[in-house]
Amino acid sequence: MRLMPALVALLPLLPLPALAAAPASPETLRVERYTDDGQPGSLRWAIETSNQNPGHYSIDIAAVGKPPYVIRPSRALPEIKGPVRITGLPWALDGQYIAIDGSAYIKDQGVRTCPGALPGQFGTNVRTTTNPGLVLRDTQGVHLSGLEVRNFCIGILVNRASGNVIEDNRIVANKGGAGIMLTGDDGAGNPTATTTNNNKVLRNQLIDNGDGLG
Repeated sequence: MRLMPALVALLPLLPLPALAAAPASPETLRVERYTDDGQPGSLRWAIETSNQNPGHYSIDIAAVGKPPYVIRPSRALPEIKGPVRITGLPWALDGQYIAIDGSAYIKDQGVRTCPGALPGQFGTNVRTTTNPGLVLRDTQGVHLSGLEVRNFCIGILVNRASGNVIEDNRIVANKGGAGIMLTGDDGAGNPTATTTNNNKVLRNQLIDNGDGLG
């Protein structure tokens, strides 16, 4: 019985699950420059930085100047690796979207602008993953909202990716494949089972695309 006080004194030193540290909130990368130069504050910089440590960051794209708010990448953006949230901030405030516009590097060549996966195929209703705007490939946990994605061959490509949310966006004038394309294509035209599951596409506007949702 003499040992009881000593044991009681040690109890506060034992680890308690209830006192375990809560997961840290993601650090925010703020996009405040629309020039596509890869410098801090640009969208390319934010995606590249987040991809180095997925799950550590969220990306907020701020309104710069007066609407319309338009980012014109000079070349294809990096594929997005989750978990990460990419949010166009103005939409929640006044319904304005942050546009990501592919016209700076995808030149209009009529039907030949968007080639299919096989030689000689072009346009809609052919197998293609050509010239997408935002790419979620071999990843999970990406959340996109408040964006307008326009003038690519595919607006948003979800390829072998699961558990992603695409909501409250506007997808416009993507002429080749689809506004939003979800596919398990292995890159050679073959399906891959259980690689593209539990994705949510909610409250998006799909306007003047080759196909709306593919």
